[in-house]
Amino acid sequence: MPVADHQRRGGITSMRTRMGGWAAGVDFAAMVLSFVLLGWGADALFGTSPILLIVFAVVGLLAGFTAFLRTASRLNRERDR
Repeated sequence: MPVADHQRRGGITSMRTRMGGWAAGVDFAAMVLSFVLLGWGADALFGTSPILLIVFAVVGLLAGFTAFLRTASRLNRERDR
């Protein structure tokens, strides 16, 4: 039995909405991890031990939280449609 286009799109949209939470979490973790690694590398390069690691970790947390909020607001807009 063929599936109508609107039914197929509804399934894909609901899947995107369900998986969107994972996307938000992965965005957050990737931002934090990448900035921590950059801070660790900068510390190793410049010999400033934990200072740049801490600075980059804080920047990574802020960037990750911002990315999380953007993804969450996009998902809310898609859900409300």
